[in-house]
Parts: sequence; structure tokens; C-alpha cells
Amino acid sequence: MGGQPAKIFGEDGKRYGAEDIDQELLARGIDIRDYKDVRLLTCFSASGGEQSLAAKLSARTNVRVKGFEQEIIADYYGIDDEDPFKIYENASAEYKKHYPNLSVRDIHRLAETELNHRLAGRDIQFNVRKDDGREVEVNLGSDEKPVIYKTRVDYQPRTFGKPKIKPVPVKPIEVEMGYSHTVEDARTVLSTRSLTDCSALVVLTDLKDGVYQNRTLMHLKGSNLEFALERQDAYEALQTLNESLANGGKVIFVAGVHSDSTAGLGYILGQEHQGEKPLLDILEKPGVEATIASSVGVEINPDGTFKLIEGTGKGVFDKAMTQEVLDRAR
Repeated sequence: MGGQPAKIFGEDGKRYGAEDIDQELLARGIDIRDYKDVRLLTCFSASGGEQSLAAKLSARTNVRVKGFEQEIIADYYGIDDEDPFKIYENASAEYKKHYPNLSVRDIHRLAETELNHRLAGRDIQFNVRKDDGREVEVNLGSDEKPVIYKTRVDYQPRTFGKPKIKPVPVKPIEVEMGYSHTVEDARTVLSTRSLTDCSALVVLTDLKDGVYQNRTLMHLKGSNLEFALERQDAYEALQTLNESLANGGKVIFVAGVHSDSTAGLGYILGQEHQGEKPLLDILEKPGVEATIASSVGVEINPDGTFKLIEGTGKGVFDKAMTQEVLDRAR
């Protein structure tokens, strides 16, 4: 090792350091930064501490990288009923049989070429074997110039990067009847219940990294827009939400269990104000993903997924039911 970080042998004998690995994977459409954790399954990948290959890859990508300070032994899983080890062994046996004068090194290279040819283009899964203490032979050189020595397996795994932090469960914010609540973080869950004659409107905008940065849950009292909110004008609030959807977003309307008939929902969504239909306009706004459902309660996650109270209401309306409701509202 000579105090230098380990490198990975690649195609045409190229040695890959942390920057090379990152760039090569990016060129193939794989970004390490898309993953929370990475295992660097190569011998000595954690050797050298903060100067090791694993540490440098973690520093470059800001991703947790697990490496090994000593040698590792890996097992390959079968692919389409083909065992990589058997392919190699069978190829070796065939070459030995037909070309008895070839050297062990040449047989090995031919068998590896056969293995690579058979499995080219396939995703190969493999895992580190847990056999500390086993005596193994390790080639520190290349196929052309092997440097073989015997040692005993002593993995000494080590992880570089930010420590894993178990997320603290977030208690949902309960939106009471006649109130509206907006959050702009990445963790808060919004919830409301007691939807009988009342209904709930959810407006989600500004999707970034899988999270809607602006999320509003409105509990419309009695589903009557004139008296729907206690401390603000519902029509003004709905106009603001409509404008926030200028660049698209997601809207969820949850009817209460006493007003989830097609006729009832059509009436609620078709309520007019100054020649406009605020709820219908929001649901039908271009670029908006709209969902209609009914339940006594709903819980909204930051990523836009939601959970209705099981066993209540009609659940999420299908396309035909949704269209019928919208037609009545028009």
C-alpha cells in the first residue's frame, strides 16, 4: 500500500481512485449522491483512515461510505440460474482439457474472459462473506503480473461520513374545525378529523426533492364556504391558494361522510361567489393533480401521500366517480 489509498482495478488495467470512481459512475448514469449509504466492497478500502479510499469517496460525495481496513471475501449470487463461480470453473476445466500446455495464468485469464462475456450487461449482486480468520490468497498485482500472498481474513469494517440519526417521530398538527393551517418545512404532518358535514381541502405546492415545500390543510366547517372558516374569509383564502397553484401542484378534497354522495359533493364543489366557483376552479386548475375522497379524517405527509381513516367514507374516488362529481359541480 505504501501509505497511499487503495485503488480499484478497472478496464484496461486502469486504477480508479475516489474521483475516478465518482466520474466513471456519473458517466454511466449513476450518482452516488442519490443514495444514503454506500459499501465499498474492495480490500483495504478503509485502510489509512481519513486518507483511505472510502473516506475520500465519502468526502467527495457527502454520502456515508463503509469500507474495510483489511481483505474481504465476496460471494456472487446466481443470475438467471447461472452461477458465476460455476461458469468460471467450467470454463477453466474446458480450457485445461483442450489446451493442456497453457499456463495456469493463461487458463485463469481465458476463464475470466468467458465469465465476463457470459454475464456482460447484467446486474450482479454480491455480498461480503462473514468468515473472519479464514486463510486466503490475495493478488495485489494484476492478471498479467500477479503478486500473490497468503493472509487471514480480518475485515475491520469502518464507516466514514455523517453518523446515522434515527428520525424522531413527528406528531401531526391537528387542524380544528373552521381553521386553516400552512407549513413550509420538510417534516410536519397535517391532520384533521370529525369530517361529517364538514370537508377538508389540501393544497400542496413547490415540489422539491420529493417534498412539497408549501402545504395547506383547510377544515371547511359545514362545507359552507360563507361560514367555512372562523377567523378569515374563506373566499379570500381560496383565492390565495388558487394563485399559489400557478406552477402546478397537488390538491386533495376530502368530503365528510354525511355529504359524500355525488349530488352532495357536486353541490359543495359548485358553490359560487361573485360569478366564480372557487373550489371547482382549484380542482380543475391546469397543471394540478386533483384527488377527491371521503372519510371522517385525513393525514397529509410532506411528500403528498395521505392516509384516510380506515373503514369510514367511500375512500378515494375512481376516475368515473370523480368525473361525475365534477360534471355536477359545473
